[in-house]
Amino acid sequence: MRFVVALTLVLGLSPVTEVTAQNWSEAQQEVLEGMKRCWDIWMDAVNSGSPEAFQAQCQTDDSTFWLATDGVPATDRGFLGRGWGAEVGMDLAWLDLRPIYVAVDDEVAIIHFYGYWRFPGPEVAEWKRTEVWRRVDGSWRQWAGHATPVDR
Repeated sequence: MRFVVALTLVLGLSPVTEVTAQNWSEAQQEVLEGMKRCWDIWMDAVNSGSPEAFQAQCQTDDSTFWLATDGVPATDRGFLGRGWGAEVGMDLAWLDLRPIYVAVDDEVAIIHFYGYWRFPGPEVAEWKRTEVWRRVDGSWRQWAGHATPVDR
């Protein structure tokens, strides 16, 4: 009992530490900015009905992505071929990303984050994602990823 009282007093008298947003290094910020740029290009590609710009500017030649709602991983070329038509013409927008972890090792980066999208209707879709990005010719490109929807 004395321990609980002492701990309560210590915690109660401790100065309050303000929690601020994560501070990313220059390298981490560069990866995150590249990812945001590619999400904008993705939305332009969906709205135009053509994935070529996204593929050319934002993917490696051997990129792969796996939605947990799909049965197995596929190359992004296969993923786009299989699922592209379902998104073209929909009123989609990416709203925000909330990075949890960003590691950069020279030409490769791994990011754990939450992504938020607006699909047709009032709901905002929240997805947990892990993506691996690789620097190609000076720009960051998606190399691999996995995503699963967050159930509410």
